[in-house]
Amino acid sequence: MESAALSQIGLAGLAVMGQNLALNIAEKGFPISVYNRTTSKVDETLDRAHREGQLPLFGQYTPKDFVLSIKKPRSIIILVKAGAPVDQTIAALSRLHGARRHHHRRRKRVVREHRAPHGRRLR
Repeated sequence: MESAALSQIGLAGLAVMGQNLALNIAEKGFPISVYNRTTSKVDETLDRAHREGQLPLFGQYTPKDFVLSIKKPRSIIILVKAGAPVDQTIAALSRLHGARRHHHRRRKRVVREHRAPHGRRLR
């Protein structure tokens, strides 16, 4: 992706909440890159973006392409199932993002606190 075409933000995890948030961000005019481990979710989101008005939403099919499609400093929203999927997603994206280890740990804690089921805080 050329630097002029880089997204301002990225979103990983295109279940119902992730897909709707990505489309909402794009509707407001912010270019957004999206990624999901299941590529059919990326295709579905791109189809919706096209049907809803050629929104500035860009689907990526690999973690590497996803990270490289976002301009620096990279802002990435992760909306995946709590637990091991959060850890796996953060680990995969952090390696590509170049995050330092202590930042990785802090981000993981924040993500887990926001995604904890039934209002409990996970540590």
